[in-house]
Amino acid sequence: MDRPDGGWERLGRPGVCAATGRRVCGSLDQRLGKGSLKGGPSIMLNHPVQHRPHSSFAVTPKSPSSLTDTLDTSTRTRWEAALAGHQQSIRRGTTLASEGDQPAHLFVVLEGWMQKYRQLPDGRRQIVGFCLPGQVCDVNLLTRLRLGHTLEALESVRVAALDHDGLAEILGHCPGLERALYRADMIAANIEREWLVNIGARSALERVAHLLCELFVRQDPLLIGDEVRFPIIQTELAEATGLTPVHVNRVLRDLRMEHGASARNHKLRITNFAALAKLAGFRRDYLGFDDS
Repeated sequence: MDRPDGGWERLGRPGVCAATGRRVCGSLDQRLGKGSLKGGPSIMLNHPVQHRPHSSFAVTPKSPSSLTDTLDTSTRTRWEAALAGHQQSIRRGTTLASEGDQPAHLFVVLEGWMQKYRQLPDGRRQIVGFCLPGQVCDVNLLTRLRLGHTLEALESVRVAALDHDGLAEILGHCPGLERALYRADMIAANIEREWLVNIGARSALERVAHLLCELFVRQDPLLIGDEVRFPIIQTELAEATGLTPVHVNRVLRDLRMEHGASARNHKLRITNFAALAKLAGFRRDYLGFDDS
């Protein structure tokens, strides 16, 4: 389960994330290009940004948890055009925003996975969410509320970052976008509540099975295939389920041998989704699906 490859701090020592103590590359001004993101992709974190046409956005088709898939054609075109002008490529492990930060940008994942986590003073972490392609990481920019978690690239990612003025401009042109952002935030809250139930009430086997079902459906809503991407190592899976890595290893072995679900080589394979969902007590309505 080892992964092959391989933030932006706002206060504290240059090159160190104030919330986690992790080293990050360069100062904030260096990474932002001192000019903010308004008007174009000024961030050059690791390598030049390669702009791509809108159609190349790695967005999961017909997924309620993907903001883009909930927009009408006109709004979607404007939204994708706005994102195309503010995108950048970021390396795995880069911190985009830290717990306690005043939000400066609205981040949208275009390719790759992001993770949100809280870290205790002794270094222990709890992952509180994964952001997949097409999804908004947080809407704190609309409320100006300080972040309650750290946002980090789980792997090499491509994101778009809109500052307050840029977001206000697109909202002015697309009245339906604010409703879509609100809906996306509600789905994110639903997921967080489900994770709370996962840790507080479900067994270890049920916890891991439920999370695997969720991450599968968020990528393949129609269950067309039996395999999706899974760039998560066992340590991260343990931090997301409140288990130890050793316990997660045993659970994954049991799921592979007895329930036809395997997570290895960056792939999640589920041969009998209905059976695994029954084992986990998984229902996808909290992800925004209406199966009534």
